[in-house]
Amino acid sequence: LEADKPWAFLAWTREWTAYKANPGTHRSHLPIEVDGSCNGYQHFAALLRSKKLAATVNLCAVDEPQDLYSYILSKAEERLHGHRNYLVDISSLLSERYHLKQALSNRKDCKLPVGMDKKDIRPRLHEVELNILASCLPGGLPRDAIKKVVMTYGYSAGVDTMAEQLAEGCSQYFIKFQKIKTPGQRMERTRFDKDFEEPMQPLYLGRILALLIRDTIEKNFPEIKELMGWFRALADVGVGVGEVPCWNSPTG
Repeated sequence: LEADKPWAFLAWTREWTAYKANPGTHRSHLPIEVDGSCNGYQHFAALLRSKKLAATVNLCAVDEPQDLYSYILSKAEERLHGHRNYLVDISSLLSERYHLKQALSNRKDCKLPVGMDKKDIRPRLHEVELNILASCLPGGLPRDAIKKVVMTYGYSAGVDTMAEQLAEGCSQYFIKFQKIKTPGQRMERTRFDKDFEEPMQPLYLGRILALLIRDTIEKNFPEIKELMGWFRALADVGVGVGEVPCWNSPTG
């Protein structure tokens, strides 16, 4: 058997064996941890008086235990599902991304796609990158793969930090595409090749996924972003007058 925490599992098996031998008299000495459900978000829910968020982090009476991580994952998957087009070749997506990036760079020799204004390039590039991510994640992700980034978003983690966490935790789920060499083709490394390889790297895909998760949290719970912004502004005011923000906990 494989366990996430082998030593804890071993301690439990020994305790269970002892209990089964003397169920009436056995006294357990295993330490029992008491934990909350997404503590940071529970504080947000209490401060905001948000019933929706409170219910999602088990601060309200509900029929079944709720899980914020699974909720965010399901909403992100809904968005990603709309970008899974198995009829679109990955090379076509990479080619479109390359030309959109060139258009954003204001190169004189780069022409905009037909019928597209310059203001539409960035939104279209975001959609193309979501298509690339969806192509590299056909099977989706397990809850634990995004748990850390959802948690640390509430602690003001930036996109770069979230991208690194996802690149490390999700790389095993990304499909790796390889460039196919056609007969007689010279495999020279060009700038074009580099731009095709970049979005296939775990860190780049992790960044697209980080943006998706961040946007999912902020779309479903916009009040969290507002509260975090208020705290930052308050801290800036305090620092500006030489005061360090502090508070007393209920236990002193």
